[in-house]
Amino acid sequence: SRVSVPRVVPEQDPRKRGTIEAFFRIIKRLCRYFAGRSFSNVVKQGDYPAEELASLTVGEFYRSLIRFIVDHYHMRPHRGLEGRTPYAQWEELAKQGLPPAPSDEQLAVAFGLTRRQRSITKHGIESVGISYNSMELAELHMKVGQKKVDAIVETEDLGHVYVLIPKHIRGRIEGIPESRHFLRVPAVDPSFKGRTLADHLLAKRAVREVLKQEEALGRPIRISAHRDLLDLSRGVMD
Repeated sequence: SRVSVPRVVPEQDPRKRGTIEAFFRIIKRLCRYFAGRSFSNVVKQGDYPAEELASLTVGEFYRSLIRFIVDHYHMRPHRGLEGRTPYAQWEELAKQGLPPAPSDEQLAVAFGLTRRQRSITKHGIESVGISYNSMELAELHMKVGQKKVDAIVETEDLGHVYVLIPKHIRGRIEGIPESRHFLRVPAVDPSFKGRTLADHLLAKRAVREVLKQEEALGRPIRISAHRDLLDLSRGVMD
């Protein structure tokens, strides 16, 4: 829902996948210019030796595809555009200006990893084993008390998280307007800036493996010490 995808299309029904199916249909127009094309199914292909009659290199097909899209498809009237060409529609919309690109916060909210019901303490907030804190978060902590909040981790940069400001708190934190819904909270350890979640998890797994090996190496020593101490205690009791 954060990326405004209302539903998933049904399986095994190409009629419900208009965009990609329409693209394939359009590309067929280009393929008809050249020998060696394949067909939509083996019945239509029949005995046509498509591989033997292949007539284009990858580079030639690439250049032909670009030329076909730019100078043919974009200049052809489109029913979905009420008879206008895609190029003319673009020119018209370009005069009105384009909407601004999504901000880093919007992209993080849309594609980040949501960590629900996180506690805020005097040390900040913790997510994926990393501590985050700021003065703004401390202000939020004073407002929410023991109540938990949601945080969003930007998987490509663990240097900060976005903490959702509860609706009833918005506009009540000094210096933060009511229109602002998230706090950008930096990691306490600045070395996490630019580190990805994948790298962090791999590093943690490597550390666990090392600890496991160290534990295995130290276990016989611990057992020996335990036995010696037991023997010593028995000797003292005797």
